[in-house]
Amino acid sequence: MAKFFNAILLIGGDPNALDSIDGASLTIGDSALVVQGGELSIYHVTEGGTPPDESIPDVVEPDLNPGNKRWELGVTLGNYDSLPVTFFNALGLVDGAPISLDAIDGDLLTLGDVALVVVAGEFSVYQLTESGTAENLPGIVEPDNNPGVKRWELVVTAGSGGGAAVPATHIRARQGATQMLAIGSDVVMKPETVEHDALGEFDEVTGIFTALYDGWYNIHYQVTMVSNNYLTSNYMLFYIYKNNAYFTIFSKKWGDGLTMEHNYDAGVTVQLVAGDEVDVRLLQNHGNYTTNGFNGGNTLTIDRIG
Repeated sequence: MAKFFNAILLIGGDPNALDSIDGASLTIGDSALVVQGGELSIYHVTEGGTPPDESIPDVVEPDLNPGNKRWELGVTLGNYDSLPVTFFNALGLVDGAPISLDAIDGDLLTLGDVALVVVAGEFSVYQLTESGTAENLPGIVEPDNNPGVKRWELVVTAGSGGGAAVPATHIRARQGATQMLAIGSDVVMKPETVEHDALGEFDEVTGIFTALYDGWYNIHYQVTMVSNNYLTSNYMLFYIYKNNAYFTIFSKKWGDGLTMEHNYDAGVTVQLVAGDEVDVRLLQNHGNYTTNGFNGGNTLTIDRIG
């Protein structure tokens, strides 16, 4: 789970500055809400093989233990004049939306708390008040449980409706460990090394990608398989699952002149809405199959293209 931070400066040695957050405590996809000079901006942690040089305000390097981690500007939301107490995030406002804003228990909330909410491709900021005002979407959201007089009130909306850029989705993950495939069972591909995931949309433990924004996504994988049972009648199936149901199937027979080790490379373009989950699964019908992750050869990339 991505973590949230807040800051009142970008750099300069101040303990409340963004660059004062120790890089050792940061993970790809962590977010920071920065209030500086009355302007509110959102930054995300990235970690690439060759990190960009610090370039204020677009790229901020942690002062301590930066490694390859950088804070990169996602979106600037506009004027704001108070600091948050606690951060929350949500993928919808009310009633059945995944991780909806109204599902956060009122007993966990304190006056001034801030929530970053993605709804239908728009990135909005809500602040908690104690106005007791009747719910009036999207401007005012009442918690479902223990609301009292606590209400989420819309501060500003960015994204396509607000004229600001929606942060880009770019996932690149590698699998270095060997993964065993049981006969006749779908096995989720789980690349354990995430090289880029600025928005924290990919979970390397479960192998599941969760879209934060509506749009069209390119999903591409490359897998090297190894087996000592490579007969013509044996096959591999590669599924791309969307919301726990298969969306696309690619199949490949193991025989027909294939050797003990073979590379599979395929991809698909799919339309997703915020909250949709996607994963790649492998299925084989015979023998001892493993993925060969030697030198991180198995890769998964996901890009939002529109």
